Amino acid sequence: MMGTTSGGERRAESQTALEEAIRAAGIPSPSIWAGISADERAYRKRVLDDIARRVAEEGIHTAIPGDDRGRQFMPFAALKGYNDIVRDSQEPTR
Repeated sequence: MMGTTSGGERRAESQTALEEAIRAAGIPSPSIWAGISADERAYRKRVLDDIARRVAEEGIHTAIPGDDRGRQFMPFAALKGYNDIVRDSQEPTR
């Protein structure tokens, strides 16, 4: 049969994709944390593996720069009294 792949081939491709995602995103190995328990090391490995899987599936996500990030809140400036509330929250309490 042409065009079919076995389960072993799919697992190997998946593992290769995860390894590439780990390198591309700079995901650390759980072995960098010395002195943690085996349970904690296993937990961190699961978390890092999940991150690597998401990077492999969705690509690397980058944070929005701070100046651009604030623009998402601009519609709130139209609210009556918004500027007063922001100013009051920034003033030190006495």
